[in-house]
Amino acid sequence: NALSKPWLEALPQREWIKNRLTKVWNYPHLGLPVKKGGKYFFLRSDGTQNQSVLHVADAPGDVGRVLLDPNNVRGDATVSLARFVPSPDGTIVAYSLSDGGSDWEIWRFRRVADGKDLPDELRYSKFWELCWAHDGSGVYYSRYRHSSSPARADKGDDQSQPAVYFHNLGSSQLGDQRIYRVRGSRSRAPSAGITDDGRYLVVTLFDGYEVNGVDLIDLRRKKERAVPLFAAWDAQYSVIGSTGDTFFVSTTQGAPRGRIIAVDVRTPRPEQWRTVVPESQFAIQRAHFIGGRIVVNYVVDAHSVLKLYDTNGAPVGDAPLPGLGTVGDVSGQGDDPEAFFTYTDYMRPLQVERLDVS
Repeated sequence: NALSKPWLEALPQREWIKNRLTKVWNYPHLGLPVKKGGKYFFLRSDGTQNQSVLHVADAPGDVGRVLLDPNNVRGDATVSLARFVPSPDGTIVAYSLSDGGSDWEIWRFRRVADGKDLPDELRYSKFWELCWAHDGSGVYYSRYRHSSSPARADKGDDQSQPAVYFHNLGSSQLGDQRIYRVRGSRSRAPSAGITDDGRYLVVTLFDGYEVNGVDLIDLRRKKERAVPLFAAWDAQYSVIGSTGDTFFVSTTQGAPRGRIIAVDVRTPRPEQWRTVVPESQFAIQRAHFIGGRIVVNYVVDAHSVLKLYDTNGAPVGDAPLPGLGTVGDVSGQGDDPEAFFTYTDYMRPLQVERLDVS
């Protein structure tokens, strides 16, 4: 450094390069909108901010208003917004902060109307998603045991195995009810999701990226125990949506490049599965259930193609893309045809596209 830094700083081109890179990098960045309760929640940076800011708007395309700015949490702007999950009616947002790039997250809850935080605070969590109860009364989340080390009092024991808990809004985390814990394995980690109709809690068991398991809890029945939905540990299974007791699942079972199956959770035996979208010559990157249709993101000759199917597997068209680029994540709900996805290619920075699947 003593040799190179003075030499590099003396280069006559240095100022031009700095100005050019600043101009190229400093443009507004938008995150994928999440629609809940008729409101749109998304991350935005003006291009000069260290951390993206959470906005809420009443219509797609509007900048809306700032709901949470993590740049103001600390002077050095090293606290970032890790995740955010709006409640089903869009009145409260659960959000987690990461301090200095740490994997450990602290979940808090903010009212959308006035931007005030509720007293609730959830600790000892990292990596795993959070989901709301259908009535908005609380959240399901995965957490580790409290660490016994005084130096890690605000963190969990990540050598332990996480379990799924339910937190009632307005209560202390100490009283959270354990909903699910893994039995028979020390290496599997559970993460909970909930169906759009609130009927089922879907617990996905993570143990590497090749195979996984899925258990199911019927929330209509009190003290219902989890039952296995996919327990063979022979492939990847991802529940993308449901209508009643029929689940739509993206899987590599018998299809290394992926396929979509329909499973009646009352009779989930493999011989009862129905193939909706068979495996093709192209790999499935991700699949989603939006507006009653199945949206499949394929990789075709090194670029993305979004194909739409009905629930019987009939193709209903391809989503128009701006070019031969990459589709990132897709957001939407099973009962709403409005979807959003991110797109980028060699000529375009990351942008957000709106899609009406109907």
